[in-house]
Amino acid sequence: QNSKYKYLCIEINFNKMKRILTLVFACLFATQIIAQEKNINAFISYGTFNITEEGTSPYLETYITFDCNSLMYVKEADQYQATVNLTVIFKQGESIKNYDKYSINSPKVSDTTNLNGFFMDFQRYSLANGEYQMEITIEDANNIGKMPFKVSESILIDFPESICFSSIIALEDYKPTTE
Repeated sequence: QNSKYKYLCIEINFNKMKRILTLVFACLFATQIIAQEKNINAFISYGTFNITEEGTSPYLETYITFDCNSLMYVKEADQYQATVNLTVIFKQGESIKNYDKYSINSPKVSDTTNLNGFFMDFQRYSLANGEYQMEITIEDANNIGKMPFKVSESILIDFPESICFSSIIALEDYKPTTE
């Protein structure tokens, strides 16, 4: 009877050990998956501007700066490149007044081991005076399984008929394009 009890204890301990090891391996696997996913780091700002010429309307410019290190790069030919999908919607109530859906590519790099720097997207949207809800959705095209990053902000465009000030945007750097 004593030896039967020993086998029972060993069997119970073995089953406990199996559960513990399964849990440990599951946690390690989940940690590895989380470490491979990258959150998109993007900095969003905007400016509103007025044009005093007849037949034109005010417009809004969006400036979205992406951290190169937060995106997933894929190899194309002999270089790597990231692609970001963006959706920008301007609503008044439930009515969509302006929108855009597009993709932007990062600058190409030959090596992704030491990604540093940023790249920027700049867009203009014609909008009449009024209050809008701006919704921006950003998705890493090379990491589709990751939930998209969404931002929603109230925007007021209210330029009078007389002389007025538009937004002022500071210039960080500039250089001619090569394309």
